[in-house]
Amino acid sequence: MSGHLLETLGKLRPQDRRTRGRVRVELIQTNLGRVIDLSGTGMKVAARWGYRYEQGQHVRVQIRSVYGNLDLTSQVMWVTKAGWLKQELGLHFLELNEAQKKLLTHIGRSAASNECVRHPSLRDAA
Repeated sequence: MSGHLLETLGKLRPQDRRTRGRVRVELIQTNLGRVIDLSGTGMKVAARWGYRYEQGQHVRVQIRSVYGNLDLTSQVMWVTKAGWLKQELGLHFLELNEAQKKLLTHIGRSAASNECVRHPSLRDAA
């Protein structure tokens, strides 16, 4: 990575530091909470407040999808409060193998179009 790119990334807010593109997703759940967006290297999760996550902490993530369940190890990059009893986590995936990358790609591609599958009355309820 070039020095200029690293300097630019250092000035960004933590949630904007991803080096890969991300896709907003719907209807994807994990053991930590609902996935807000997903990329090839990490994701943003709306997590329940019942557990206090710390930056740098390693956590197991289980993504449930129609393509199968995906168990990943991730690192908490940032944590922010997101309303009453809610928090958002920025997670970075650690050591993805080729099968996990392929499944993650399928999940991202299908989940990006979930908006058109949901009933219109449910779109604003999430």
